[in-house]
Amino acid sequence: MQETRIVPITSRQHMPIGQLTVDYLAIKPLPSQDCSMQVSYKYYWKRTRRPLDVGHRGVGSSYGTSKMAVVKENTIASLNRAGSHGADFVEFDVHLSKDLVPIVFHDFTVCISMNKRPVKGGEQAAPYNGTRADDKTEDNRSLVYRDGAAAGNAEQLSPQNGLGWSRQEELFEIPVKELTVAHLQKLKLSHSEHKQIELHEEDDGYRDDGSNGAHDVFASSSESDVSASSSRADHCSFPTLEDVLHRVNIHVGFNIEVKYPMEKVGGMKELDSLYFEKNLFTDAVLKCILQHGGNRRIILSTFEPDIAVMLQLKQNKYPIMLLVMSDGKKWPPYADVRSNQMDVSVNFAVCEKFLGLSVYTEDLKNEPDAIQRAKDARLVLFGWGIEEYGQVQQLKDSGLDGVIFDRINEFKTGVDHQANVFLLEYREKMRKKLLEEGKLIEHSPLHGSSNGQWYLNSCRRDDSDLDEVEMS
Repeated sequence: MQETRIVPITSRQHMPIGQLTVDYLAIKPLPSQDCSMQVSYKYYWKRTRRPLDVGHRGVGSSYGTSKMAVVKENTIASLNRAGSHGADFVEFDVHLSKDLVPIVFHDFTVCISMNKRPVKGGEQAAPYNGTRADDKTEDNRSLVYRDGAAAGNAEQLSPQNGLGWSRQEELFEIPVKELTVAHLQKLKLSHSEHKQIELHEEDDGYRDDGSNGAHDVFASSSESDVSASSSRADHCSFPTLEDVLHRVNIHVGFNIEVKYPMEKVGGMKELDSLYFEKNLFTDAVLKCILQHGGNRRIILSTFEPDIAVMLQLKQNKYPIMLLVMSDGKKWPPYADVRSNQMDVSVNFAVCEKFLGLSVYTEDLKNEPDAIQRAKDARLVLFGWGIEEYGQVQQLKDSGLDGVIFDRINEFKTGVDHQANVFLLEYREKMRKKLLEEGKLIEHSPLHGSSNGQWYLNSCRRDDSDLDEVEMS
C-alpha cells in the first residue's frame, strides 16, 4: 500500500505555519504462504560457473527490430526453442490480467479494432469481418490485436482490391489489466510495424501451420520444424505463468521480469490508468511462482525499486535483481533515481540485499568502471540490450555473470559444450552417481582414441537410474 500523508505543523498558539508531507510504502506479508528456510537461493550464486547465456523473450524479440525472431516472443514455443539451443536461462515479462492471473507478455496495453466491411466511394457499410465483399458472413465481428499502436488511429488500407473496394480499421488502446485471460488469449497478435491487416480466417485463432497469427514474420522456411515440434497452444500469445512453469524444460532457468508501470524522465507514464495495488500485484505473482516453480532455477527482476523490495521481503526462496538503465538514446530512462543511476543502484542493491543488477549494456560502455564497482560490492551482474552477438563474448570477458540477447538459436546449437550448462552439470552428476553404484561401464576407445563412451550397465539398471535429481 503506497500512500501520502500530510501532517500539519502548528505554532504554540496552534496557528498553521506549514505542513509535512510523507510518502510511504506499507509492505504486507504474503498471506497463506509458508516461508520456511528449507530451501533458499536468495543469496546463492556459483561464481565458478561460466557466464550464462540468457535468451531474451525466448529466442528474441518479434517486434521493433530489423532481425525478428523465428518464433513469436514470450510464448512457450519460443522459450523451449531457446532452451533446446543451449540457453541457460530465458528472460520473459510478467504482469496481471483483469482476473489477477499472471500472464507472460511485454506491453501494458493492447490495441483492439473492429474490422469494418469494405466501403466504396465513401459509402458506409455494415461491420466487416475480414471476408470478401461477396461473402455471406458480412455481419460477423472479430477483434484484432495490435501491440503498441496509437489509440484511436484510423488506418486506410491500400491498394484497393479488384472490385474497387477499400477497408478501414479504427484502433483502440486498452490496458491489458482490463481484459481477462480468456479475452486475451482470443486476441490475435499483430503489431503497428506491420501495415497489412490481420484477418481472422479460422474460428480457433490459429493457422494451419500451428502458429497464432497471419504474418509469416514468426516462421521461416529454414525453421520449418518450429510448428511441427510443438503444439499450437505453445505458439499462443498471453500464456499464463503457471503454464510456462510447467511446460518449459525444467533445466532452463527463468529470469522473470516483473513489470509494473512507472514514470519516465520527462513525466511520461507507461500507463495512465490506475494499476493494481502493489501488495495485491506482488502477492499474485509470488503465489504462482512459489506454488508452481518446483526445483526450477528462478531469478526475479524488475525496474520498479519498490516492487523489488517487496519481492525481496515477501519470500525467502528466490533471488532478486534490479534492472538499471540510464542511457536515454534509445529509450527514455525511468525517473526513479534508484534504477537510472549506476552508483545509486549499486548502493540500493547492497542495502536491500539483492542478488545483483541487470544493467543496460550501453550504460556499461559509458561507465567502464561500473562492472568493477558492482563486483567490489559482491553483486551478480547481468547485461541486456545486446545488438550484435559479437558483443556477447566481449561482455562475458569483461566480467559479466550473464548476458541477455536475442536470436540465441542462430548462434548456439545446444549440442556438446554449447548445451545448457545446468543440463551438462546434471548429466555429469548422474554419470558420477551411476559410476559409484557400478551401473555405468566405459566402452573401449575406437582406433586408439583417448575418449571412450559411457553406457548404462544393462544388467544392473533399474527405472530409478534415470529419475530426475533435485536441482542445485
